[in-house]
Amino acid sequence: GSSWSTKTNWMNNANTNPCPSGGWYGVTCFSTEIGQLDLRGNNLEGTLPSQMGLLQSISTTFWFKTNAISGSLPSQLGLLTLITARVVLSENSFIGSIPSELGELALLTSVLALQANSFSGSIASQLGKLTKMLSFFQLHDNRLTGSIPSELGMLTIISRTFKLSTNNLCEDIPSEVSALSSQVTTNWEVSLENDLGSACATPNPSFAPSQTTIPSLSPIPTSPPSTSPTSVPIPIPTLIPTISPSVAIASFPTMVPIPSPSTVPLPSPTKSPTQLPTTQSSTYNWAVLSKLYTSTAGSSWATKTNWMNNANINPCPSGGWSGITCSSSNLVSIIIQSQNIQGSLPSQFGLLNKLTLFYCHRNTFTGMIPSQLGQLTEMRHLWLLTNRFSSSLPSELGQMTSLLRGYYSKNSLTGTLPSQFGLLSVIDADFVLDYNSLSGSIASELGQLTLCTEFTIIENQLRGSIPSQLGKLSSVVSRFKLATNDLCDDIPSQLSILSSQVTDW
Repeated sequence: GSSWSTKTNWMNNANTNPCPSGGWYGVTCFSTEIGQLDLRGNNLEGTLPSQMGLLQSISTTFWFKTNAISGSLPSQLGLLTLITARVVLSENSFIGSIPSELGELALLTSVLALQANSFSGSIASQLGKLTKMLSFFQLHDNRLTGSIPSELGMLTIISRTFKLSTNNLCEDIPSEVSALSSQVTTNWEVSLENDLGSACATPNPSFAPSQTTIPSLSPIPTSPPSTSPTSVPIPIPTLIPTISPSVAIASFPTMVPIPSPSTVPLPSPTKSPTQLPTTQSSTYNWAVLSKLYTSTAGSSWATKTNWMNNANINPCPSGGWSGITCSSSNLVSIIIQSQNIQGSLPSQFGLLNKLTLFYCHRNTFTGMIPSQLGQLTEMRHLWLLTNRFSSSLPSELGQMTSLLRGYYSKNSLTGTLPSQFGLLSVIDADFVLDYNSLSGSIASELGQLTLCTEFTIIENQLRGSIPSQLGKLSSVVSRFKLATNDLCDDIPSQLSILSSQVTDW
């Protein structure tokens, strides 16, 4: 650690604990727990300890790209089951096999990046369990051998990058994997520069849907931290709840109260009320989804397994409804993109107060985005892009203060860009509002989105000056795009540092 490029407050006796306000470099806290660890490009050397598996509160990003970490990758990383956004370990010197236990990261949606290492052995078929992966699946530039598992074909919503090239994999590409090529829009590389035909005698282990057994962690001290940096123990975590970050709002306009969900009665299930769960969110699960189904001609959806099936009326905990994921009796994830859905999104969605992920892109949703979505304060991934939502963006969406990714592009949204969106200060990935009809000026409060890596609002009707506060978006590295608006020509000097670090400016 003493050789790290930046190590602010690490092992600082005056501020031993990283959370809630330890200010440790690369550590982001959600309340009292670590929610994100980002030490990319920080000159880390040595091995990654198995005790990293104890950081089970990490729920967004585990980012160690471009360091000099060596040795094997601990299988205990499979214990970080709350991670939803990224696991990025590329451009290091890892050796050995890729742990099959990574298949237990079932909530991972954005990036699994293990390229540019020296991983060897076969690709674990268990990685096919990462069925929520949307963007980047990257295992290229390693020393992997053997057959490509057909189970990778279960990554049916991957859309941007799928790369297995520059390994020593077998020639035959399973048809299930080849089928993904039609939906991957940016980088599809499976056989390119592979030493095809080698090491094909031994097939991959068969895919087992049951949970992989993850090795136990080595015993570690449990006593309070000592004052010596060399002897600080690693505390064993207790059961970690889902925690929403606290966001200061003093500098923003007063928020408009969110209206209660529509008074239109929700449909009642055919089973008696006594058979329904007792908590509020669970009680409403069936009724809210029924409202969605009936208001969007659910019978015409492309996939609707078990929706409105009276034999299995409740979606949670184990109703098997297509696109629905539950945690116990709570509905936490809805994935219904590209399902030929037409109609409006009901305001009753605001009742699903445990929802953390909602993908409804590439459909034909129309009408307003309900302001009641602002009640979903545990929402982390909201994908509304490529629909026909119209009217203005509700300012109440600024109350979704756990949001990590927000996609609203390619709709027909009008009106101004709410300044309350500046409250979404934990967004650590993409803020995308391009290809709409938004007007007015760019709110200076958007400069508070200091963790986002992509900021694009092109192809709108925005006017006025570019706020100098956007120069605070120091984490933007992939895309920063304001073009095709009616903005003033003068670019604030504060934005000059961004132009040197952004790949698509």
